[in-house]
Amino acid sequence: MPAFIPDAVLARYSPALAGLRWASVSGGFSGADVWRGDDPAAVPVFAMKAWPAKVTRTQLKTIHVWMGQVAHLAFVPTVLRTADGDDLVSHSERIWDVTRWMPGVPVANPSVAELEMAFVAVASLHRAWPVERIDVCPGVLNRLGLVNDFRTRLAGESNPRSLGSEPLDLLVRRAWSVIASRVEWAEQLLQPWKTVSFPLQPCIRDLRADHVLFSQGKIGGIVDYGAMLIDHPAVDLARLLGDLGITTEVPVSAALRAYRNVTSLHVPNNFVRILEQTGAVCSAVNWLIRLLVERQIHADERAVLSRLSGLVDRIERFAPK
Repeated sequence: MPAFIPDAVLARYSPALAGLRWASVSGGFSGADVWRGDDPAAVPVFAMKAWPAKVTRTQLKTIHVWMGQVAHLAFVPTVLRTADGDDLVSHSERIWDVTRWMPGVPVANPSVAELEMAFVAVASLHRAWPVERIDVCPGVLNRLGLVNDFRTRLAGESNPRSLGSEPLDLLVRRAWSVIASRVEWAEQLLQPWKTVSFPLQPCIRDLRADHVLFSQGKIGGIVDYGAMLIDHPAVDLARLLGDLGITTEVPVSAALRAYRNVTSLHVPNNFVRILEQTGAVCSAVNWLIRLLVERQIHADERAVLSRLSGLVDRIERFAPK
């Protein structure tokens, strides 16, 4: 992460950011760099993000339009405009933007009531975004593509060369073995859905538990819209359920029931569960491609171990050998 925000970027937002003190915070695995801007009383006010180089100006402009469509919801971060009215800044071959800092913290083990609140909030987002087209769910096609990638790109990686860390090497070999015994199962679950057409609309697509913030007994914020694309709403529900590790029927049914009380969107329960389970398999495949094929070694190995081991643990619980 750069040690500081360039003055040229801060100047574009003057005077809105005057007097703030900036502290770097984690940008996760995306390659983004993030800072929190605190006022003189140490109250967080804004988040500054330098997006990964692969994110284009056009892509982020579209995401900002979608965020604007749901800006009436109190838990959606407002995008700050520059002094000349733009909603982003291009500098040092990267795109930068500023959003309102959202209050709250994620809940690792939410109660049923908290889970229902989260799904009501997601339903409010989905209800506000317009249908863009009728088509096959991209989430299904993406998962089938990753199943194929495992067979074509990772077929010879059962005993890969070392990544330089024994814990990571052991975990990668375990992950490969677990996935290899389950890719056919995942493909069989997905095949019936690859020809089913749905109304498709903007979706968050990376709706992780860490992105849903609770504050004073309610949803304080849903953050990080950088993976948004047109997809089926079930993709968001499946991702959040999976990341929370919710597997038992009672809380899952309660969450989906709360969702349907807010929106009339057609989101079959069995489709959500299929996307949740196959999504875990395919996320693990994607991690193996990054590590073994692309040799992307993240600076925070502990975080990589936690993410990948969590995926493997989930897959072992719900998928047959």
